[in-house]
Amino acid sequence: MRQRTRVLASHEARGLRDVTRRSDSRDVEKVVRNLERRSKAVDLRETERTPALWGKWKLLYSNALPGGPAGTSSEVVGDVFQVIYEGGERVDHEVQFNLGNRNPPQGTTSWSLDNALPGGTVGALLKHKCKIYLPRTVTITLEKVELGIGDLHVELPTLPEFLQPPDWTRSSTFDVTYLDDEVRVTRGDRGELRVFLREG
Repeated sequence: MRQRTRVLASHEARGLRDVTRRSDSRDVEKVVRNLERRSKAVDLRETERTPALWGKWKLLYSNALPGGPAGTSSEVVGDVFQVIYEGGERVDHEVQFNLGNRNPPQGTTSWSLDNALPGGTVGALLKHKCKIYLPRTVTITLEKVELGIGDLHVELPTLPEFLQPPDWTRSSTFDVTYLDDEVRVTRGDRGELRVFLREG
């Protein structure tokens, strides 16, 4: 029975990677619920499970960013990556932006920022401190933001510590509800469902 459950969970995980490409939130929710139900509950106290968190993950789907491929806004937000460093004390979010229209409608003009900038890329690196609350809850708190324009990288200034807003205003918490070597599913404290695929 345990082996059958693992096989079914593996099948659901593969299917999840396919269904996220169609950006149908109802289909994604259905597959995620089946995956969570059929797989063993994530428990990061198990030493063999925790290291599976480390690494770079590409966001495949988020119900918090509707409208574009993989549930993200194709007009503004491009690829999004989450990097969880070994030890679980640091998390970075790498966000790529689409700020220009390379093919404006006939008869209109549009100035494209990413065409005008060196390297043709605009992105942001959001640096967080991280804390894992067992068995499967993770809280991240934003500390610094770095903007990248082509090859130029600029760290935005931060307020002095005594002027900074409290951590809870810069934090988010999520539960890891599914985790294997390739796929990770999280559910956030604001109702966000996110599906990630390991990079590399």
